[in-house]
Amino acid sequence: MLKTLPLVLLVAAVPAFAADPTPMGDAPRAEAVAPIPTESPTTAVPVTEQNTVVGPTDDRSLLGFDPAERLWIYFGLDGGYTSVRPSSGSRESDRDGYAIHLKALLSKYTRNWVGDLGIGYAHHMASGDDQYSPLANATVRVKTRAGFVEFSPRYRFDVHNQLGLVFNGFFGTDVAFDESTSDPNTSFALAGGARYDWETSPAEDHRWRFGLQVLHDLTISNRGIWWIMADVQFGIPLVSDGKPEPAPAPAPSPVAEAPKRPVAPKFAEVTPEKAVKIYLGEAVLRFKTASSELRPSSRQILEKVAKYLNKAPDAWQKMRVEGHADKRGKLDYNMRLSKKRAERVKTELAKLGVPKAKLAAEGFGPTRPIDPADDLEAYALNRRVELWIDGVANPDVLVRDLNELK
Repeated sequence: MLKTLPLVLLVAAVPAFAADPTPMGDAPRAEAVAPIPTESPTTAVPVTEQNTVVGPTDDRSLLGFDPAERLWIYFGLDGGYTSVRPSSGSRESDRDGYAIHLKALLSKYTRNWVGDLGIGYAHHMASGDDQYSPLANATVRVKTRAGFVEFSPRYRFDVHNQLGLVFNGFFGTDVAFDESTSDPNTSFALAGGARYDWETSPAEDHRWRFGLQVLHDLTISNRGIWWIMADVQFGIPLVSDGKPEPAPAPAPSPVAEAPKRPVAPKFAEVTPEKAVKIYLGEAVLRFKTASSELRPSSRQILEKVAKYLNKAPDAWQKMRVEGHADKRGKLDYNMRLSKKRAERVKTELAKLGVPKAKLAAEGFGPTRPIDPADDLEAYALNRRVELWIDGVANPDVLVRDLNELK
């Protein structure tokens, strides 16, 4: 009965393994269910189709349960304990020892199962007291070397744990495991049992297995043989699942450069209308806070400009003094303050000898900013006074000379 139990389990396991051809990781088909539109007696409401997944979901595919490649090759080493118990009347002694198996396996994965089929080399060494020797303290030692074929279907509980059957078919002239050197009548022996494997998480190029198996012979007569063996295997993918290679990542889009911030204009420059504009920012022309009163240090630049213009009164015809403010505060207040500051600069220039008849003043408040940004840097750039000189005989010469004054 013990020797036929693994065969019965094999007959039950193989149909289950073959009946589950669906590769792991292919999610169950989802059925699209369109909601039933509700009619309104007055207004037709458009219905948006929605897809609803019905039926059970398989969390194992979300956990990487399906290996990226479904056909792998494993190289393994088994090692452990072996026991030989002859039947009564065979005139053989009980023996215990070790067994070592080297093997190479092909592994096929499906959603719930994995099957191994491979070939290997077996080395067994068992010894014990020779109960039938006339010599005292005599021992018997039996070494068995053979090739074997291994088949193991196992159920996969999750990404790591597997449990199933294992069968080893030993072949050669030394597979009776008896005390004789060889038995020409026995060239094949079958052993079967149970196997448990713990497998590392799937990786693209390799994985490891660690297992434990217990086998008993099924076809050897006159003796019973047990193997209890630990196992380690290293696997690499052999055949991919046929999925196309992922498309290369698109080239990154060029990053648009941030717009450049406006900078302070030159002290003097020629405008497109061939006028000359003098920029008097806070660095050279400063007023007291919320006032049109000039600070003493600001008169120095006005003195230089007035002195140069007075040397050549015929080189220009008129000057417009413009006052500008930043956007903070009320518009009416800023318009008035910028006008007062322009009038104050006009008055100072007239005191310095610039003909008053050629001078005019206007205030524009925050309506003509150089930098429209809303920060302190923009505010400082926009608070300014500009001198616009029209009717200039030679604008380039005038600009050159004025920039040398600064």
